[in-house]
Amino acid sequence: MGRYLVALAAVLAAASLAGASELEQNYPVSEPYVMSAETAHIDGDRLTFSGVDQNVIWFTDRPARRSGRADTYIFIANWPIGADSFAVDPPNGVLVGGSDAGEVELPLELMDPEWAEDDLILRIADIGTPIPQTLSLSAVHLFIDNQSANGAAPAGWCGQECFLVYWPIGAPDLVQSER
Repeated sequence: MGRYLVALAAVLAAASLAGASELEQNYPVSEPYVMSAETAHIDGDRLTFSGVDQNVIWFTDRPARRSGRADTYIFIANWPIGADSFAVDPPNGVLVGGSDAGEVELPLELMDPEWAEDDLILRIADIGTPIPQTLSLSAVHLFIDNQSANGAAPAGWCGQECFLVYWPIGAPDLVQSER
């Protein structure tokens, strides 16, 4: 898991050094998200995070090379917002964490997030790798891809930078956190 954190730190450092370029106008910009939690537990088609970090980290792929943080509660509140939202086209993600058997890397489809007190629960489906019926993980990171099924970044999800860059200033299409 350490290699993922080192790679992520390198990507974030590179992203913060360079600004937007004219190339961004000609190429779609991918903006993956990283959620972290103390623990995660899979039970059937449910993934429960406990000790969720208050921020989601985001970063752009080339050519943009930018990064930042977004409030996790606002991120989840805006999951269903827009015609091309994550509720309409669920994102894929990779769950990474430590288990009794060693490091786990599990690709998943992520759906229907909801809060149960301070725990975050998502419905999950496999995307080629079978999901264990039960699994407990620690030091968890969830890498979320924002690419839609047609390969383009959903317009409401950062294509105009309003979703993350200007949080919590309040872009008009975004739901504010109730927490």
